[in-house]
Amino acid sequence: MLLLRPSDPRYAEFLAAASKRKQLSPALRAVCNTERAVAVMVDWVRSNGLNFAVRCGGHSYEGLSQSTDVAIDVRGLNRIVVDKAAGLVTVGAGVSLFQLYQALAAQGLALAAGSCPTVGISGHLAGGGHGLLARSHGLTCDSLQQATIIDAQAQALHAGANSEPDLYWACRGGGGGSFGVATEFTLSVFPLKTARVFGVSWKLSKSRAAQLFAAWQAWAPNAPGTITSIMKVGPTGGGMITMRCIGQSVGTESELRSQLRPLTTLQAPSSALTVRSLGFLDAVKHFAGPLEYESILMKAKSDYVLTPLSPAAIADLMAAVAQVPAGGIVLLCDSYGGKIADLAADATAFPRRAGTQYCIQYFSSWICAGDTAVHLAQVAKSMRRCGPICRARLT
Repeated sequence: MLLLRPSDPRYAEFLAAASKRKQLSPALRAVCNTERAVAVMVDWVRSNGLNFAVRCGGHSYEGLSQSTDVAIDVRGLNRIVVDKAAGLVTVGAGVSLFQLYQALAAQGLALAAGSCPTVGISGHLAGGGHGLLARSHGLTCDSLQQATIIDAQAQALHAGANSEPDLYWACRGGGGGSFGVATEFTLSVFPLKTARVFGVSWKLSKSRAAQLFAAWQAWAPNAPGTITSIMKVGPTGGGMITMRCIGQSVGTESELRSQLRPLTTLQAPSSALTVRSLGFLDAVKHFAGPLEYESILMKAKSDYVLTPLSPAAIADLMAAVAQVPAGGIVLLCDSYGGKIADLAADATAFPRRAGTQYCIQYFSSWICAGDTAVHLAQVAKSMRRCGPICRARLT
């Protein structure tokens, strides 16, 4: 275990948070590399009545993995063991998604999980875990076979279908850090050599953007399960809206192009549809962005759309986006349905199954700290306009 205080040379190495606004400097960071080290720290903070947070990847948008007192940092738990014959991987709680993807791809395997490479497996899985293979293979939490959890009494619990079944249920979508500190997971994985990635863009007036969004909304949650799509919507200035539909398919190229044709014929794209067949790891890199950890000024909130939005609601949504200055906000709409909907709402702690249309994330990032108040206000205003349109809210 590595114990770091602010005066230690390596302290800054572990400090950065994904959201600079929420970054805190702990009086003590304990970087744990064994299950025993985590148990010792849990026992110590409880016995001494200390405030603490648990850190794995550090992508908690609201800084829930940050503390000014003690940070129990599990990034030292980075073991990955692949059992190809059994279709399983055992992974330490501090492993990032890209580290895991690399280990799996080396053996021709894949996992359905998110596109951001530096997200930690622990928080991602515990919250559900949507990604570009979600509609074809389900959420990340659906692959969980067993989790090792250090409880509040510093005892190790092994949660699976036949051991600690209630805790096992809760670990699949109940939220990170809610029930203990995870140290290890066993996940089911599957063979996947190639996937097709696609993208197409439009620059449209509010009315035309509303027509296109309505068409995407009708298609995306009901498309063949081989296809997972994301619609990105943002202001481009002058009352115009930019839209980009991206995604991934494990089906044929002819099926994919046929499914996208109603969108590309409804409104003429500003950038033509591209479809590429890539190896699994290259497909990950295609959507990943920087592979190094980034710390930025940002704000994000989310809504679930549980029933299709009416034409009037979509028009209001586009009007709200168009009022924001160019680049001020982007709405990221992740399609649901497919394998996500195959499980009953009470089968796991993640309830947004059959009937859920998509999730809208309102995201804004900026460079200068002096612009923070303006961007926070833009997100809040968009939420006030768009939120009543939707049916369920995330933090």
